[in-house]
Amino acid sequence: MVKADAIYFNGNIYSADAHNTFYTAMAITQGEIIAMGDDTSILRHQDEATKLVDLHGQFVMPGLVDSHLHPFWGASQSLSCNLKHQVLSKSEILVKITEYAERYMEEHKDGWIIVRGWMQPDMLPIGSELVREDLDKISQSYPIIVFSNDCHLLVCNSLALSLFKTVDILEDAKIKGILEDGPAMQAFDEITRYSDDYALKVARKAQFLLNEQGVTTVMDARADAVAFKAFQSLAQSNELTLRVLGAREIPAKAFATVEMIPDAIAETQAFMAEFSYKQTALQPTTTISHIKFFIDGVLQAPLHTALLRKPYHLDGIEQCGDCYYDKALLTELLSQTNQLGWHPHMHTVGDAGIDFALDCIEASQERSPNLAVRAGLAHNELTVPEHYSRFKQLNVIATQSLQWGAMSQITQVEFEQLLGKDRIEYFECAGRFYDAGIKVAYGSDWPIDHLNLWEHFQIGMNRQLIGDDYRHDNDRMLTIEEVLRSATIDAAYMLGLEHNIGSLEVSKFADFIVLDRDPFMLNSYEIHKVKVVDVFLGGKLINFS
Repeated sequence: MVKADAIYFNGNIYSADAHNTFYTAMAITQGEIIAMGDDTSILRHQDEATKLVDLHGQFVMPGLVDSHLHPFWGASQSLSCNLKHQVLSKSEILVKITEYAERYMEEHKDGWIIVRGWMQPDMLPIGSELVREDLDKISQSYPIIVFSNDCHLLVCNSLALSLFKTVDILEDAKIKGILEDGPAMQAFDEITRYSDDYALKVARKAQFLLNEQGVTTVMDARADAVAFKAFQSLAQSNELTLRVLGAREIPAKAFATVEMIPDAIAETQAFMAEFSYKQTALQPTTTISHIKFFIDGVLQAPLHTALLRKPYHLDGIEQCGDCYYDKALLTELLSQTNQLGWHPHMHTVGDAGIDFALDCIEASQERSPNLAVRAGLAHNELTVPEHYSRFKQLNVIATQSLQWGAMSQITQVEFEQLLGKDRIEYFECAGRFYDAGIKVAYGSDWPIDHLNLWEHFQIGMNRQLIGDDYRHDNDRMLTIEEVLRSATIDAAYMLGLEHNIGSLEVSKFADFIVLDRDPFMLNSYEIHKVKVVDVFLGGKLINFS
């Protein structure tokens, strides 16, 4: 019988295996689980060197897997002018930016004033805009940007607009100082090239905040070199306390013709060669096995760039949103990346955006089949009934921010006006994916949303914001089992790591967390009260206090 380095016993251990088995004890050697069972059977694995840990009935489960977020953006937001997701008037926002800018200009001779934690649709009065002239009044000698939480809109003052070197800025954008979708992200990337020391500070902050939530594995949904260099530096110094996976974006302009596809693939291969390593039980590291595509934009005002089958309900405007790729070119690219085993991860919000992505995936699978490739569509905010059978048939994973299933009644009315009563019936319907037998992987999408996973789980289960009586009732409520599996084993499946993480089973990594209460025994309105007591990665206790 194999002897254990450590045995955890007298616990309430949720395995998240295929049968959702509960155990009382677990034995670990070299960062891997060697046995699960009752106390008597597992304690047989001890010898004089085995560490014995009495759990005193505490609840244990696999470490959480957040399969879609932007950890570096999230952590850097907390270190800049952070409006903290507050619903504020335009004048209140400008006061906060002005106060921060005054402090910044006193302390720094140069540099960029960066504002985060803001969403234009949430700014009061509804429909108001933040524009270039507003920021010019704060300063014309320091560049200022305000980057929206959804990462699809960036407002600049005149000086900032003049300093961008790699961004194609349309004439309309120059008038208002508003960059949308791809150009907004490219502009933010260009100016946030931190020093190595500061990047390490951001990476440490990111892993601390995520460990605090019980997260042991993440997938950065838009991996860049600055972030992954910092995370890899932590890995090399044995300081990394997360398994950090990433999806490398291949923008449409990288393969505007068929002849450009080899170069687009070569660039991605070079990124993978620098930052992609195999995860082991005792050595968390960085891994790149996904490729990212922004198929469409967002539903919210003022952009309305999510791609719809029928126009938005906008007075006097015939607008169906945007698609950022050519179908033939994307299909050809996916046909080639299928052969390499890369998993496509696609931003799809509107119903026609989902159509487009599914069409490309289906055509590429027919042209270049590879059963090991796991395509995933992220967000899927506006679906239609026929989508679910196509997801199932193509084995496409739905990556959902489950908390988006809830909204205030005012927001629901606004979306109903924007989309119409027929379409709103299929707006933010995670339950329909579960009912169709589709794997659903949870992604917080931090910092688009605040980082509080246990609040997200409760909101997704009840389809109600915390403290709000209104329930978005176009879909059923979710169970705690569904939600926890989406944040563990099903998210691990999406990442292609279900044989290593996501459940507590023999031969898997000992990535687990200890909670202060059993979520299976809680009322669904008490889930947000759950606190993480301990986090273990490869059997090693992580200090996040």
